Parts: sequence; C-alpha cells; structure tokens
Amino acid sequence: MSAKLSKSKYDEFFKRRSNCAECVVCHKVIKFSTSAGTNSLKYHLAKFHSNELKKLNDEESASKRRKLDELESERLQSTIPFEPVSRTVCKASSSSVSLDNQLTKWTETGVKTKEIEEEIIKMIAVDVMPLRTVEKEGFIRLMKTVAPRFKLKSRKYYSETMLPELETRLKKRIKNEMKGVHHFAVTSDGWSSKDGKHSLLAITAHWIDQTFTPKYVILGASAIKGRHTAENFITLFNRSLENYKLKRESVTAIVRDGHRAMEAFTSRMAIAGIHCYSHNLQLVVRDFIETIDNMKTTIEKLKKYVRKVSKSSVSRDIFIEIQNEESMPNRMLQKETEVRWSSMYLMLKSFVTNRRAITIIQLDHPELALPEISLDEWDKITELLEILKTAADTTKSIQSRFYAPLSVVIPSLRVMIHKMQRSLNGDTSETRSIHVQKFITLLEERTESYHSNTILRTATFCDPRFKDSYFTNSHKDHILRILRSDSQNIVSDDFANQSTPEIVEKPTSLFNQFLMDNCPIEEAPKKHDSLQEELDEYLRTPPISTSDPYDYWRSKTDLPELKKLAHKYLSIPSTSSESERLFSLSGLVCTPKRSSLKPETLDQLTFCSANLKIFGDI
Repeated sequence: MSAKLSKSKYDEFFKRRSNCAECVVCHKVIKFSTSAGTNSLKYHLAKFHSNELKKLNDEESASKRRKLDELESERLQSTIPFEPVSRTVCKASSSSVSLDNQLTKWTETGVKTKEIEEEIIKMIAVDVMPLRTVEKEGFIRLMKTVAPRFKLKSRKYYSETMLPELETRLKKRIKNEMKGVHHFAVTSDGWSSKDGKHSLLAITAHWIDQTFTPKYVILGASAIKGRHTAENFITLFNRSLENYKLKRESVTAIVRDGHRAMEAFTSRMAIAGIHCYSHNLQLVVRDFIETIDNMKTTIEKLKKYVRKVSKSSVSRDIFIEIQNEESMPNRMLQKETEVRWSSMYLMLKSFVTNRRAITIIQLDHPELALPEISLDEWDKITELLEILKTAADTTKSIQSRFYAPLSVVIPSLRVMIHKMQRSLNGDTSETRSIHVQKFITLLEERTESYHSNTILRTATFCDPRFKDSYFTNSHKDHILRILRSDSQNIVSDDFANQSTPEIVEKPTSLFNQFLMDNCPIEEAPKKHDSLQEELDEYLRTPPISTSDPYDYWRSKTDLPELKKLAHKYLSIPSTSSESERLFSLSGLVCTPKRSSLKPETLDQLTFCSANLKIFGDI
C-alpha cells in the first residue's frame, strides 16, 4: 500500500501520484516527489497557467485576511481587554565565572568538574529527568565523549549533595529578590499524586518591584505529612515565610480554591482569602450542566466515545481516514478532565468540529460499536457550546501570567453578563433564552461576593483600564479613606490648576461598548485637599482598555499616593494558576516508575525546576 500524500494548495490543479502529477488543465505529466516539495507544481502553473496561479494566490491572501479579521473580532469581543499571552519572565543575567586553573580543573573538586556537575543537576531539574539519569549507559557514554576527563559520580551524590546545594542557592536568590518588598500576594493550593503517596502545598509569591515590573517566585512546594488540614497548611506556610525572612503582615491576600481546609487556613492566618476566579467559573459551568435535562448522560456518552476512539487503533485509523477523505483538519477528539479548566468546552468543541466524521462512522462502521449520538443530543451539544464559549474564552484569557491581576475580575464579570444579555436581542429560541438566563443567574450567585469585596474593588479602581467605571456604586469614597489613613492631609490647590488632555478611545471593542452605557459622569472638579485632587486627576480621563497598567503607573509621577495603592493591589493575581502549573510539574516528576521517590526529593525537584525557569541560570 502506497504512503498517503500530504495535502497541498495545488491539489485542485493536479492529480498526484507517488512520483508524478498530471495537470488537470493541460493534462501534462510532471515529475514530482513528496520529498522535493511542490516547487515543480508551482513552476508549471506560473509558466503555463499564470491566471490560475494568480487566482489561487489571491484566494490564499483573502483567506489569511479573513483569519486576521476573525482574530481581531474575537479580541474585541473578549471579556478580558488584552491578548491572552503571558509576558516573558525576566531572567537574571548569568554570573561571571572565574578563570580555570589549568592544573586542577578536572580534579574531584576542580572548577571544571563543579561546573559540569552543576549543569547536570540543573538539566535534571529543568527537564524533569530522573536522578538515575547519571547512572544510565547512554548518558555515561555521552559524558565520556564530550568530557573524557570528567569523572561522573553516583546518583546518591546528586540527590544528597548537588540537589540540596542548588535548592540553597535558589532560596538565597529568592531572599535577595524579595528583600525590601513591603507587599506581596500569594497563591496556594494542595495537591496529591495519583498513587496517593505524595502530597504538596504550593506557595507562590507575586509582587511589583520598584520599576513597576510584575514578578513572581515559587516559595515552596512543601511536602504535606498527614491530612490536608488547615493546621498543616498554616505550619508549612509559616515555615516558608521564615525561610525568606518575610512578614505575615506583608501578605496582601492569598488566592486559593474553595476547599474548606483552604478557607479555614486563610481565615485562621487572618489574611484575606480570594476564591480563584477560574475555579469559580468552572463551578458555574458544572452547576449549569446539572440544570439541563439529560445533559450529564450525554456528556458521559461523549467521554466514552473519546475513550473508545483513543484506545482502539482501528477506530482511530478509520477516523483519521474519514477526516482526510472529507478534507477536514486532522484533529482528534479531546477528553474532558475534571481538574483541567475549560476541558469540558474543548471536548464539546472537538465533537462539533468533527461532527461530519462522527456521522459517517456511525453510518458506515457499526462494527466499531461506538456510542450513537442522536440529532437531539447534537442540538443540545451545539447550544451548550455556544453558551459556554464566553466563560471558556474568559478562562483562557485570565491564565495570562501578568496581565490578569485581580483587577480584571469585576469588569470581566460585568462584561460577560452584558455580552450574554446582548446575545438574546437577536432571533433566539425560547429554550436557548431560558438557558442563557439560567447561566447568568448561576454566574451572579457564585460571584456575588466579588462585587462587595473591598480588595477586588480597590484593585479594579487602581487599574487604568477600568478605574471607577465597572461598579454599580462608586468606589471613590473608600479609596479616599484609604489614602487619608496612609498619608498626611495637605491642603493644596496645585492640582486644580493643572489639566490633562482627555484621551478618548475609539468605541469599537466590547469593553468600550459597555462603558458607553455604564460609565458614570464625573462632576466638575472642586477645591479639595491634595488627596482628593489626586483622585479627581486620576478619574479626569476615561479608562483605556488597551493600556498597559504597569507602563501607565511606571511613568506616573503626579499621582504618588494612588501609585502606592496600585503597587500594592495590582500584584494580586486573579487565579491560582501558578500553583496549578506547579502541580503539573510535580505530576511529571512523580511518575509510577519513580515509586520510591522521597517526599523531600519531590519537594526539591519541583521547587528547583520551577524557579530555574523563572531566573534562568544562577
């Protein structure tokens, strides 16, 4: 059986075989091979059928423009006013290395020996490799080739000497980085391995430095001994703070999930606990699915379908073959994973995308015994997908490492509801209207506490993308009370004599459409004390949803007291994503083949791997 030929944009003009291609216009046979590419096809069209080639290129350009327009449309309709791309982590410059002593550099404690040993343990940590790597035959042969004079030590040496040394250096670096940090936020969550042998408490710190650059580090991936209780969490948390000489009073807030032990942990520590925004959205989705008749049964059927296709090579091959025959993208069905945010939406989307292939398999291959999806179930899946899209897009956007601080939560919620209500203005079925209203009700019930939380409101107010425009009642008075409690009240008319040109953003995005209907009208500025004048000066210009909050405050010198508030509150993340990413890393370290891994070693490997990716070389 001949190998399948890869698809090409020139296929409509040529009938391709393994070593040649026949032009469907002039029937000329051209030498062709998949390894040489499609240049011969392009050359033939350019020489003999230039009009057809021009038409093809024009269609391709038009297709690219359509995709760019779609992306821009999605960006403007997003409930988070920025592209969901993480800012590159600031990495430290590598330290200088002293000159090698040519006579002793390859001895057991020589400069070159130590340098290679340090790089080996860093490689093991960053690439999540087992410590046994240093005893594997392939690695030993590699080292003999690249560094014949280097003597490779045992796994025990790397686990008991090199790994703790690396951990110590990283902790020292973190201590230096956080020296002088007056306010920082924390994300924290508990995790257990699949076999139940290992448990960790993730603790990550987030702050803004003096140049108004957002930063974060992993304070700990501490092994939990015993049950996941508030008492255990408090002990591990206090130990982490002591390791870095950090004060509990400096912790602005802890972002965590809604587990009772986590709630009790933050409550007993007398630190503000913020329920992770992403986790709350997924709870809304779960509650919503419960309200739709037989939807849980349908979802279980889809999960079973995914399992059967992924585990059966026959079913998988037939599925891919149908995709190729129908010119469909080769995208397999995705499975729903309870602990992975938005995976439910992605599973439903993969089924709708592959509906044609699924229908053909259902008709032509009953021998595969795949679950049958009825027309009524397809309608429910399509409708559910449309309703969940807004929540899924928001969940994806707030995974941004630095551009989704706590300040995005309240505006995002209001714009989500605004967007869903607007969708009902068109030709909407009664069933869909009922479902959308139910989703909005559940969303409002789950997130009601966010709107009255003073920390969330203050963070939102300090974000120049939102200011005071997304509250049902103004937050100005509360901000003024905070400023007056932290600063001296000095009467001054200086600010009243200053004017800042008003910046008006073109009202095209979903956020601007929301502001047009909801932005409060500011009264004319009156004579007040300096803090009141600073507040009025900040609110004199409308929020700009495309502005960078860090760049904005970095360059602001005329709003010193508000800048201090922004410095404190914009460091709080909206989700506990950083802790979740840490657990993904721990899952890679803690595999079934490493059943003898000590809890302390898992802690060290996770901690070192995560922080090396933050700092780069140390």
